Amino acid sequence: MDLELPSFSENSPGLEKSKSGKILASTSKKLLKKAPETCAICLGKATGHHYDVASCNGCKSFFRRVTIEKLHYTCKFVDKCFENLTPGDPPPKCRSCRFKKCVEAGMNNLGIHSELKQELEKEKEKEKEKELPVVKIEKPFQTVESQVGDLIDKMIRLDVQTVKFRDCAFNPNKYPTLKECIKQENSILTVADTYGPMPGWPLNKEIVEEQFKKPPGQRHNPIMKRWLVYELLTQIEISKALPFFAILSEADRYHLMQDTTLMGANLTKSFYSFEQKSDSLLRPDGVRWFDLPFPLGNHPLRVDIGMRCLNAILRVGIDRVEFVLLRALVLSNPAVPEISEDARNILTRERQKYNIALLRYVLAKHGVNGPARFANILGFVDILEHQQKAQRDLGVLINIARPNRCKIPILDEIMKNV
Repeated sequence: MDLELPSFSENSPGLEKSKSGKILASTSKKLLKKAPETCAICLGKATGHHYDVASCNGCKSFFRRVTIEKLHYTCKFVDKCFENLTPGDPPPKCRSCRFKKCVEAGMNNLGIHSELKQELEKEKEKEKEKELPVVKIEKPFQTVESQVGDLIDKMIRLDVQTVKFRDCAFNPNKYPTLKECIKQENSILTVADTYGPMPGWPLNKEIVEEQFKKPPGQRHNPIMKRWLVYELLTQIEISKALPFFAILSEADRYHLMQDTTLMGANLTKSFYSFEQKSDSLLRPDGVRWFDLPFPLGNHPLRVDIGMRCLNAILRVGIDRVEFVLLRALVLSNPAVPEISEDARNILTRERQKYNIALLRYVLAKHGVNGPARFANILGFVDILEHQQKAQRDLGVLINIARPNRCKIPILDEIMKNV
């Protein structure tokens, strides 16, 4: 979000009009402010002075939205959620107390009114411009190679952001349901830039074992994520960053995510383990998946099912470009039975792009061996589908023994235990 300066009214002291009628700041009274470091509301990193107060973009946008939409919130506690907040603490989620803190810090809503007035004037200017004849400029012709290169660049950038999201300090205690996730079109992968990397990794094995000795409701640790669910959330957010997601209906999104999310998670954690030169599934916090005290944690059947994708990657040895295009192919599956015909057509066109990009890439890199390698990579889709089916079958048995208090809605939706 662009940095905004405090707004001024025409009657503000220290302002004078130029001959053109524009407001100019009087240079003799202009104050130079040092860039603020701390947000006065949430104590996070400030991006400037917004509405007369040193604040971050999040608090600025929150104050602006509440003011414009005239929203009213009520604190569930005693209106003191921000009272003992110290730098480094995660900000409370209470919106009532957050707005109260904005007001107490001195945020000036007159700046918002000035902005709205400027935006209205800009809209009027745009309307006038529409009345003028516009000369249409054709986009330059793009070769297939150029289009493939652009698509690969986008997928690589998305993967870089995905790695940051997996490694960041964002660690929710409560996860939304799948239905709640797909209602929001915008991906939250960029929260990694706000939270930064998770401290304290790699984890000590003793810390993990000690954590699992606690009752299920008391296992939340700020530096230890619930990876079984976090990996699924990551895949959903990757799908939301792909072009097709926004144009699908909510029902189609739900059925697509339910069918492809687990496969995407299996592929992603397998490739990242392969990149770390590990012959077993490795979590970003340094813990091996099958060393954990889960139900059937290191049972041979569970290990065999969980390792199928990684074993295939170890055998074929795919690179990062092949991985990101394969993952896009998996997440844009038009063969999901429950989706509409419109969604099927959209996903077919989208998947064709990734197919062409993958084929051209392997042909360019492997020459005469390209077609065989292309077929081997497409074979991962079948491996992932069979792995997903086996995991769901095993999940039914585990779910029978799992107490209701330990069940997680988004996991049950994706495992089709609902």
